[in-house]
Amino acid sequence: MQNQGIRKANQDYEHLNARIHAHGYPVEVYQMFSMADERKAHSTLLERLLGVLDLSGDRQCLMCYTSLRDSWLDSVIKHTAPKPGNRHWQHGR
Repeated sequence: MQNQGIRKANQDYEHLNARIHAHGYPVEVYQMFSMADERKAHSTLLERLLGVLDLSGDRQCLMCYTSLRDSWLDSVIKHTAPKPGNRHWQHGR
């Protein structure tokens, strides 16, 4: 996706969010775990390379696919997993 396409997709998503909220429902976002790092770094690399969006919602669920299981994945999970008592990672931006 080019930058213009990403902006349009984000606008469309925000409009959908508003419609869902108008009906009284919360919005849950399921994303790849790497999007949390992208957000912290204020980067749009994955959006531009893979055409994925950094979406916001009332609750964010970060996913780690077991099909990606490789020798490096254990360290990624340890780095990305929430620390005990810290539930901040679950909420959207």
